[in-house]
Amino acid sequence: MFCIIPLNKMMFYKFSLLFILACVVTDGSGQSTFSVQDYLKNRVAELDNLPESSYQNKTFTSSWIDGIDIRTETDEYQFSQQRYTFRVSPNTPKVRTAQSNLHQLYLKKAALKSTLLQNDFIEIAYEEVLDFYEAFQKLTIKEELLAVLEDQEQVWRKLSQRSSELPKDWLEVQEEITRLQVEIFKEEAALKIWQADGIWLNWKDLLPVDSLFQQISKEERSKFHLQAQEYDVNNLIIEREEELERAEQKKLLDFFQIEYSGPHTDAFRERVSLTAAFRLPYSSSRQLKMEEIAIEKEILQQERLAEKQLGTYKEKASRNQMNLLIQELTFTKKQTAEQAALLLKLANKQSEKEGGNPLILLYQQEQQLKKALDILKLEMDIYQEYIDYLKLTEQLYQPDFYTLLTK
Repeated sequence: MFCIIPLNKMMFYKFSLLFILACVVTDGSGQSTFSVQDYLKNRVAELDNLPESSYQNKTFTSSWIDGIDIRTETDEYQFSQQRYTFRVSPNTPKVRTAQSNLHQLYLKKAALKSTLLQNDFIEIAYEEVLDFYEAFQKLTIKEELLAVLEDQEQVWRKLSQRSSELPKDWLEVQEEITRLQVEIFKEEAALKIWQADGIWLNWKDLLPVDSLFQQISKEERSKFHLQAQEYDVNNLIIEREEELERAEQKKLLDFFQIEYSGPHTDAFRERVSLTAAFRLPYSSSRQLKMEEIAIEKEILQQERLAEKQLGTYKEKASRNQMNLLIQELTFTKKQTAEQAALLLKLANKQSEKEGGNPLILLYQQEQQLKKALDILKLEMDIYQEYIDYLKLTEQLYQPDFYTLLTK
């Protein structure tokens, strides 16, 4: 019995590998056997080795002072009469609030980017499961096909002993055996990569291919949630930039400064002077900046509407494609079963005759196994379309992602 670990958040990535291994059963040979669910969780945890983000712990405190300038000047190299200027540009409470709000949104955007990076590991894990399953099924079918072809080769070998000529079919079956042996070698090599750590997948909990369409139709799950979050964050950033720009424009006091002129003997010459500068909100450059922000905001809204429409269109197209593939699979299985029954009937009749040719039955088995490979290819197309649909709608990236391919 397999142990299922409930995970509510993406923090499952950090679970200990030993904890997951405790849920694994081991067969008599000592080889670990994982359910598809456990393999997905284990694999994602193994792949996700991103360093911990430090930016989330950073704090930002907006200063009351926007800038400080200290200047010194001399007149005709009279260093004893140096002039010193101290200038301060203050910040207003509204500017400080806008800056803090914008900083918080920058943190949210960074966290969202980190989530998108983690989603890549989920995609990799699912692609590995599909590749593993395809290689496993291909190897099983091709090994059976090889046995059938070897039986054919033996029959042709015996028949060749009665004739002085080598039958062409004997040469063809030998060539096909060689080609199939090479393919089997490739499939075995692919599986050895997966089994390098002594791990084998148990396919009992794998969702049947004919149930995939019902899986995406039986309940409404959250769709395009990351896309919506990204839009919301970007939209809020633009709004906060607009808020900051407006606060900057309303800041009337540009700066104040104190100027001190070095010691001198002129009683009519001032030594200390105070200056304050004010600005009026009529700068064309600032107005242009506001126009730029307004345009960015409108473009973002248009992009969001376009993404929603395009996402709905792609989702419908993907569902239709999956439905068509499943219908094709059902029809192909039906036709294959009818043809197999007919060929088997003919082969049995030939075998019952005295001196009947055993090649008829072997040909029938060969055709059925080749049809099985064609059906497997069609099944893998459906599985891939299903995963692509989950990626498109972003359902693959929800916390319970590991349940989407299992019963």
